[in-house]
Amino acid sequence: MSRNPRFLLFILVFFAINLLLLNHSISLWDEDEAAYAGFAQHILETGNWVIPEFEWSSIHRKTPFHFWTIAVSYMVFGVNEFALRFPSCLSVFLTCFFLYYWGANVFGAARSRLAAIVLASSTFLPFMGKVALTDAHLLLFQTLAVLALFNYLANPNWKWNLGFWLSISLGILTKGPPILILTAGLWIWLAIFHPKSKRLIGTHPWIFGPLALVPTVYWGYLTYQQDGGAFLRFLYDWYIHRRIAGNIYNQTGPPGYHLLVLVLAFLTWLPFVLTSIGEVFRKFWKRAERKNESILIGGWLVFAWLFYELMTSKLPSYSLAAQPALALLIAQQAIAFEEGSAPKHPKLFWSSFYIYLSILFSLLIGIPLLTFAYLENEALVYALGFSVLLGGVLFKTIPLVCRQHRLAVVHLAILGMTFSLCISIGILPIIEKTPVKQLKTVAKVAHQYQKTFNNPKEVPLYLTGFGAKQTKVSLLVYLSKHFKHRSNISLSEAAEKYKNEAAGIIILAHSGYVQFKRACSRLGIGEEHWKEKGTRVLWWSMDDKLAAHPFWIICRQCSDEHPAPE
Repeated sequence: MSRNPRFLLFILVFFAINLLLLNHSISLWDEDEAAYAGFAQHILETGNWVIPEFEWSSIHRKTPFHFWTIAVSYMVFGVNEFALRFPSCLSVFLTCFFLYYWGANVFGAARSRLAAIVLASSTFLPFMGKVALTDAHLLLFQTLAVLALFNYLANPNWKWNLGFWLSISLGILTKGPPILILTAGLWIWLAIFHPKSKRLIGTHPWIFGPLALVPTVYWGYLTYQQDGGAFLRFLYDWYIHRRIAGNIYNQTGPPGYHLLVLVLAFLTWLPFVLTSIGEVFRKFWKRAERKNESILIGGWLVFAWLFYELMTSKLPSYSLAAQPALALLIAQQAIAFEEGSAPKHPKLFWSSFYIYLSILFSLLIGIPLLTFAYLENEALVYALGFSVLLGGVLFKTIPLVCRQHRLAVVHLAILGMTFSLCISIGILPIIEKTPVKQLKTVAKVAHQYQKTFNNPKEVPLYLTGFGAKQTKVSLLVYLSKHFKHRSNISLSEAAEKYKNEAAGIIILAHSGYVQFKRACSRLGIGEEHWKEKGTRVLWWSMDDKLAAHPFWIICRQCSDEHPAPE
């Protein structure tokens, strides 16, 4: 049934909906996504495609491929959230496509096709298309490089070697060393364990390795010409030295951190996850059962997953490259299950199944209850929609799995897709309506004030009182669409400008509220005066346990009709 053309078309359309749905309306996620949006805007504004630059974003600078794709997308679709996320959507889609298309030569068409479905119906990957991070591009190039290398071992053809090195080259230009850790480690692993390891000599790493570095080296040379090497030194210190020696901003975790990430990434396939991992390492450990397949996937998992368990610095995206390998393992178990074979390690399988049910039922009940307790009734509608839609598919799937029905795997795939859909239509709109996501509203209110002036584009915008919690890049990205003149000034300067300037808009952050009030008082301006000329927008800081950090948008010499947030 999982090979039925109608089912495959249904999954394809469902996957596309999950990737694209609400990408135009969900506001920017701080910090990385917002910074990348700013880098692409800066490229279009200045024509500088070499060094990524944007205010409050220096630590988010990376090698430039991802920013280039966003800039091109902006040229095609305009500067908006949909265009920002489209390149990541495309990379996620192509990762699943090539897992099937290139994986079929190595693992068989049926298994690679189901692996692509498993990956597309996972709980983590579809949301990489909803946040414009570098990781979606990197995953695509890592997957292409690994599959090209596997294909070369099976059939030493120049096109697979070209695909291998071209993927590495683009992966380095996207995010630097991570793709080298995976591919170099895997190449050495296969040279040691694979029975056809002599074929690896034909990849000629001593020739093509340096050639793969040429685009990044040339780009680095261009950055050196602009700033004398300052940006390259930053990249080495921030992304290599600090992460190997320790961690950044306490981004660390206990042993097993990435295993938990992988388990949660395939939450709706949980009954197959632990049995799949255990089975591949059991086969590799027992020399008598060791086959080419366990060597290939075992190496893939070692350098895409286990390697990062040993690092002090940890983020969920580090082990993302292991997910296609795990999808192939799950597909193998699922095909056997679909054909009526007993699950491998049945006690572990059914224990995982009951844990899986417990987690999903907790979500079905817990999300509406939390929404009812802490949010408005309007948000409760979305939460109930989440529970009804997901619960309907779950109750249809449970008996099929328990009876090991031939349609069980199909329903598990639909359940995974439905879970992603429910997050999109049930959870993301709830978050969007909370004060967590009100920075776009701050910019919208400022723009509404701006439009009351005769020459809106020339109206100056002043930012004042910003502390560490409110220096959010997304606010600057939204403001930069409308305000040509923007500057950061002190609280005393802001009070002076409010008193003396003919026109202007001030955005006052929470941390400077008291000082601004005092500065205005010294100039004879009462608090009630500037409050009448302003709008307060509540914002919760996720960096500060959802503490309230309001913004005041204060207009000087604007119309008496004060705009308000929609």
